[in-house]
Amino acid sequence: MFSHFPELNGIWEVDVLQKQARESYEQWDTKKYEGETDGEIFAICFRSEVIGIIGWFEYGDVLDTLRLRYYGIVPSKRGKGYGEEAMRLFLGHLSIAAPPQYCWISESVSINRKVAPRIIAHFKGMGFAEFDDPNYGSNAGCGKVQSLRVRIPGR
Repeated sequence: MFSHFPELNGIWEVDVLQKQARESYEQWDTKKYEGETDGEIFAICFRSEVIGIIGWFEYGDVLDTLRLRYYGIVPSKRGKGYGEEAMRLFLGHLSIAAPPQYCWISESVSINRKVAPRIIAHFKGMGFAEFDDPNYGSNAGCGKVQSLRVRIPGR
């Protein structure tokens, strides 16, 4: 998807994060990590234009919590409510399609990113709350993170 829609790279403000996202997407259904499942990935579209990406996967020791595998809107489309609407639709999808043991979906934001306060505020504005996540920080050298989660509707 990143090669067809290079503007998706702009979701991440740092080159290394852009590279990690591209590589992760390209290896999504081929490279397996212990304790992780593929989940799903969706394009976020406005009319016929791809303006973002969102997805989930299973990982770690929090047995009732899924993980976001991407969530972002290209910079030129931010601030128009597309991300919030995509998250609302995504949560509705999860309420029907996610494995039944999952009640939450979470995101962990690296707090050394300059934009971390803005990202955390955005997630909190969508109903996510901070929680103590035993998996992140040590995972893949993530460093210090702020983990947030929101309940999947009806779970």
